[in-house]
Order: sequence, then structure tokens, then C-alpha cells
Amino acid sequence: MKKQICFLVLLLMLAAPCQEQMSLAVLEPNGKEPSEDEQKILSLIAAVSSINTGESIRNDIVWRKKWVEHLKETEKTFYKIINSAPPPYTLYYSTVIETGKIDYQKETADLSISISLVANSEWFSALQRSLKAAQAVMDGLNATTRKKDWGLDDWPEQGVSETNPFAAEKKSLIGGYRYIYSSKKYDIPVEFELVNQRGRAIGRQTAKLNPSFIIENFIVKFKSNESSILTFNTVKANDISDNLTIRVASVNGKPPKTARFTISSVSTTTKFPDEVLSPAAGTWTKLQIAYIIETGNIGNFAQIGYSPPEGDKNYTYSDEINNGVAYWIAKNNVTLFNKCPAGNQWIVLIKNDDDANFEVRLPKDKSCQELTPNFSKLINH
Repeated sequence: MKKQICFLVLLLMLAAPCQEQMSLAVLEPNGKEPSEDEQKILSLIAAVSSINTGESIRNDIVWRKKWVEHLKETEKTFYKIINSAPPPYTLYYSTVIETGKIDYQKETADLSISISLVANSEWFSALQRSLKAAQAVMDGLNATTRKKDWGLDDWPEQGVSETNPFAAEKKSLIGGYRYIYSSKKYDIPVEFELVNQRGRAIGRQTAKLNPSFIIENFIVKFKSNESSILTFNTVKANDISDNLTIRVASVNGKPPKTARFTISSVSTTTKFPDEVLSPAAGTWTKLQIAYIIETGNIGNFAQIGYSPPEGDKNYTYSDEINNGVAYWIAKNNVTLFNKCPAGNQWIVLIKNDDDANFEVRLPKDKSCQELTPNFSKLINH
């Protein structure tokens, strides 16, 4: 995002009013009518007790009102964060056009490109940091011990405003249910055109983008990327020139310049790096561990029966064995998604020991790390 969004949630320190309890003296009955002085004392005690009770009730009502206003402000703040911001995604489309099915009778061909919708990790990280403030509000409300008495025991799934962003949807589970506190789904149709060298659009296709995320127990959950193939069907062979280009025709039925999120072309296939590198490294890891168990040694690609992915010129794969350590190395040969420079490396290493310990090393470039969010999770597999 070009502008950094800062979210500030003001946490109110709401303290329970001090309620002093009076120890009322009990006048033992003696069978006689109380004297005039005794009647005055009883009247005073009753009056003081009544004042304390009334004051306590009024303080409790005021206290609840303050909390309701605080909850409204919290809901309003997060409603704006979730609903007012531009879609936190970047759409990448490839200018590499692949030829598919050819109909020799009708003299047409299917041509396709790859597209990938990548989540803005910075935006989601900022949202997650802000949600800690919402959790603090929840903790503060629980700490009052008045949540149920005030009728607020179902907050946040049942809000106190008309714009509650935490409105709950119940999901059935075996033995009970869970709440999904909030969800946001986008509906973004993007129309692409296939243009020949004469400037004529010879094919049109719409990518229907429906990214979404949920907030569950104040934890935001989202997909880091969604990749797909966009196919221009039955393009007339006579219209296909040697040089074809891809053009974004519209976004939500309007000119592309009005789009509220970034759309960018790339000169390579747009298969998300995480979808390529993480499975490739995972396969090598499993084969290497199996080989160690069977032979007691580490092995190279050929020895363990590993074949790196083929047909993708974006990466080069290699292996090394050095001082009892086996290395799997992937290097990108091109700039990935216009931000990860060529020459970065993703590495997995396994030591030849009793535990077959392995380690994951990501590129130092953060823009490359963002493209492989699941690569580091190999360590937990």
C-alpha cells in the first residue's frame, strides 16, 4: 500500500465504583415500644441504607453506560478498518500466453494466461495488531464481572451497534458450535482482453475474484494467494497474430484506473512461488529422511530418488553434501512478481544424525519471504 494505515484504539480505564458497606446495628427487641430517640436512630440507619443502595444502583447504571459507549466505539473503529479500506490484495496477470485446445474443424484455439491474487501481508499484519486492542477491551469487560448482569455476555458476537463488525455466524461442530466473529468477502469482476498486433480485441474473459478473510477469536485468517488460469475460448485462428498482448478492460464494470487495488502484469508465469517451492522442498525432505532411516546416510538427488520440478525456467534447483549435511537449494532466475530480485535462495538442510534434524533458510530479502509464507512451516511438518 502506498499509504501506511495506522490504527489507534483508545482503551478506557473503567473502574468499578467503590461501594462501602455499612454495618447496621441491630436493636434487640425488648418487648417495649422504642423510645423517640430509638425511633430517630432507626430512621437514620434506614435512610443511610437507602441512600447507599440508590447510589450503588445509579453508579452501576452509569458504569454500564460507559462500557456500552466504549463497545460502540470499538465496533465503529473496526467496522471502518474492515470495510472502508481498499481491498488488501494485488492482482498479478501473466503476459505469457499459452496455447490450449485447437479445433481444426472450426479453426479456433483456446489461449490462456495465469493470474494470481496476492494478499497484502502488511495490511493484514496491521489489522492483527489492532485486534489486540479489541481483545484488551474484551478482557476489560470480563474483568468487571458485570458482563452477564448488564446483558453484555454475548459481546462481541452480539454487538451494541448497527455496524458491529464482529457479528457472529454459528458454525456447527460435533458436541457444540463455534463462532466466526467477522468475515469479509469481496466480489471483484476483472475483464481481460486478448489483443492482436492490429489492436483488435479478439477475445474477452472475466476473472471473478472473490477473496475473503475471517476474524475468529480476534485472530485474522486469510489466504496468502489464490492462483488460477484464465482462458480465452475459441479464438479464431485467422485473428491470431504473431504478437499478442493482454489488456485489462474493466474492473467492476468501470475503467481499470478506478480500481481500488493494484493490478500488475508480469512477464513470467504467475504461479505463486509458495505453490512451487514449498511442495518441492517438502518432497525432498521426506525422501531424505526416509533414505537416512534406511541407509544411515544422507544422499544426493539421484541417490534418494528426488526429481526437482521440470519445465519452470523461473528457478534452478541444486543439492550439496558437505560435512555430514545435505542441502536442497532453489534459486530464482528472474524477478518474481515484480519485487523479488533474481538470485535469491531458499534452502533446506538436513543433518545426518540420530534425529535427522533439518533447518529452513529463507532469503534475506523480505519481499521474497512474503512470496513463500508456508516455506518456513516445513520445520513443523
